[in-house]
Amino acid sequence: MNQVLREHLFPLNHLLRIVRGDITEENVDAIVNAANEHLAHGGGVAGLISSRGGADVQVESNAWVRKNGPVPHEKPAYTTAGLLPFRYIIHAVGPVWGSGQEDKKLAAAITGSLRLADQL
Repeated sequence: MNQVLREHLFPLNHLLRIVRGDITEENVDAIVNAANEHLAHGGGVAGLISSRGGADVQVESNAWVRKNGPVPHEKPAYTTAGLLPFRYIIHAVGPVWGSGQEDKKLAAAITGSLRLADQL
């Protein structure tokens, strides 16, 4: 069972909730997946999300990269959620630690993800 750790209600009734648990079981509009720039969802949480979402998640990810190129930190990609109980998966590319400017890249990924969530 997922555990809510913190909540914050923003203006216009936008709710931000920090939850510990299984992200693939959340009753939300979208989740954010920590992805690599080629959206190759092979292992870890990305692999779990992709396998539970079904083949369409990787198929859509591949199509996104073919059309747009590698995903930058500041402009996440998104796909439908396939078989998962939400509408979208936002694929954000965070920094590789040791590559330089990690704080800036992480801030760009977070800001980009929130901006895209608002658009969706």
